[in-house]
Amino acid sequence: RGRIPVNKKMETCVEGIYAIGDIVNTPFLAHVASKEGVIAAENAMGVNKEATYHAVPRCVYTEPEVAAVGLTEAEAKRAGMRYKKGSFDFRALGKAQAIDKIQGFVKVLVDENDRLIGASVVGQNATDLLTELTLAVHLGLTAKQVGDVIHPHPTLSEAIMEALHDIHGQSIHKV
Repeated sequence: RGRIPVNKKMETCVEGIYAIGDIVNTPFLAHVASKEGVIAAENAMGVNKEATYHAVPRCVYTEPEVAAVGLTEAEAKRAGMRYKKGSFDFRALGKAQAIDKIQGFVKVLVDENDRLIGASVVGQNATDLLTELTLAVHLGLTAKQVGDVIHPHPTLSEAIMEALHDIHGQSIHKV
């Protein structure tokens, strides 16, 4: 109620008329509206693009930052999904210790095929760190695929690699 219905191409019930952002029933986030605008513009120009919302980054710009993408553990449980989780605490990161920002963690969820279905990051630069995990959820990558990528040291992004390794009991720096 109070929102304009659109299809996956952001087109309203009137052919050639598009709507995006806060006037449609999608997540009220600036980055979502921006992507919808691109999709609507491309479709208006004859490109066949559809919006998807399974990998929308959710960010809270507090101290520490909080960010998540995909399913939460509670949502996976409610859906009756079989999943595994991995986590890694910032306290074990050399970079976090060096910049005195040890409060934080990364938590990742994978389905029974090892595909990333959700992730949460709390801590310094969490909203930036979430990008790698958003890409993984969007593309349906596995924990092994992303975890096998060399992450530079010392960085906060090592927590992502370690959390992914933790799913398979292979995190070598977990405390």
